[in-house]
Amino acid sequence: ANEPADGLPQDAWIGFLREPGPDATTRPYARPFDMATQRRILTVGACLTCHRQEEPLMLESIDHFQEVLGRRSAACVLPVWE
Repeated sequence: ANEPADGLPQDAWIGFLREPGPDATTRPYARPFDMATQRRILTVGACLTCHRQEEPLMLESIDHFQEVLGRRSAACVLPVWE
């Protein structure tokens, strides 16, 4: 259920594709995902809609993600951020 105060789910500490505020975490050694990190996560998620995580392509992307993205086919659909 969403919190009445901010309309976010109870486990959400930052808004979707928003920069976190200074009080965005309850743990002293934790950090929330900044917008750049959120975008990277969502880009990988787009790949995982078609590719299984254990595929050689996805395993290669762990160490060489930008290179793998550069070889993608026209069938690959990625988020457009700006």
